[in-house]
Amino acid sequence: MTNDVVYSSQITSEEIKRIIDSPITKRYTKVYLLHQDETVAKDISDWVQPTGSLESNFESGQSYSTSLTFINQTIKTPVPKDGLESLYTWYTDRNGETYTDTEGNPYFSTELRDQSYSRYVNENLKLRFNPMKKYDDFEANAKIQITSVIELGSEKYEFSKGIYVVHDPKMTSGEANNTLSIQLYDKFALLDGTISGDGEFEYEILYGTKIRDAIVQLLRLPRNKKGEPFDFKDIRFPIKYKDEVLAYTIKKTGDNAIGELIKEMCLSIGCGVRYDELGYLTVSEENEFLEAQYRPITWNFEPKDYGAPSLDIKRSQIKNRIVVEGANINGILCRGEAENTNMGSLYSIYGPFGTRSKKITDSLIPSHRMCQERAKYELQMSMRKYISLSFQCTWMPHIKPGDIIRWSNPEWEIYEEEFIINSISLPINGAEMMSISATNLNEIS
Repeated sequence: MTNDVVYSSQITSEEIKRIIDSPITKRYTKVYLLHQDETVAKDISDWVQPTGSLESNFESGQSYSTSLTFINQTIKTPVPKDGLESLYTWYTDRNGETYTDTEGNPYFSTELRDQSYSRYVNENLKLRFNPMKKYDDFEANAKIQITSVIELGSEKYEFSKGIYVVHDPKMTSGEANNTLSIQLYDKFALLDGTISGDGEFEYEILYGTKIRDAIVQLLRLPRNKKGEPFDFKDIRFPIKYKDEVLAYTIKKTGDNAIGELIKEMCLSIGCGVRYDELGYLTVSEENEFLEAQYRPITWNFEPKDYGAPSLDIKRSQIKNRIVVEGANINGILCRGEAENTNMGSLYSIYGPFGTRSKKITDSLIPSHRMCQERAKYELQMSMRKYISLSFQCTWMPHIKPGDIIRWSNPEWEIYEEEFIINSISLPINGAEMMSISATNLNEIS
């Protein structure tokens, strides 16, 4: 019987709890090779070794990464020879005659043909990898989608965990197995120079252009001679800033990456920017979210739900007061200031460590309000980077960086306090424990 598929966007919080708490589930990872338009080309899950983890974090820019190893036994199998001589090494006898099966079909070998080619094969899927040729399923900028799946009875629940581009493939060949290892990054690697984005072309976005429109313009630029854009998808942008305009002309010159220009524009309005788990470039309004009176809680962690808790505090690097100075307009200096004044925080300006300040100067910020947004954003980032709770828990693919959780630990006198998730390490193998890093909201809100 075919399972009914339910996608993460359709799952309620009550259903999530029922699924995660169920002792009888099947949990695993699916991997798909995509066309450039991000439609599925092939399901390649069966060739992935169940090792490693999906890494995700809250940083602006590159947020998702992982590495995968594909493996396949070296085998003989009959295939039609017509048109395939350039791809495969054929078994031949001493007289140069091709070996055939009982029906006259030739056998091929997956052994190296010219020290630059290996092939991964079984009866249902043909993956090609040859970095020196054009027939390559894992070519530069190839895209892969990773999905976490939980099966409960006849129900199948799928959670998208990002769209990735292929980087740094490594091929090995042996008597028993051929393997291909690839490093994967989310699509920001196409923007920040990791894979592309730093081409030597010039581009200019004029003063007064809406920031949202400016970002879209950059994404639609061609990233190669084929004319393929850096990204064809729409972006997710805060409604609050939909009419914000550039206070200066943005210029891309030489080999500076367009990803840095996008981060610069978002930072000017106090926002981060990263790709979400569905592959959409998302400009995130962290300040507004943390100031909201109601914050949805993704999970309530009791001591029985987790293991190996630890708390890492880098006191020497914590800043609890941020001052941002912007443009000087007609003799008036634009300025903003943010402080941690939360009496529940040990590291507030009223705490035992006093005030620890940092000043940021950016002459391109054109208003007091935008300086203030930047200061609030930088304060939050400082506290999240240097005060971190870490623990392990069961495989929960619905949780992602930026989610709010409740966490209790009576030994530490912590009772249902709220934390914001900074990073997650989710194993490819659904039977293993995942790791979470988070920061207490008292420290940043």
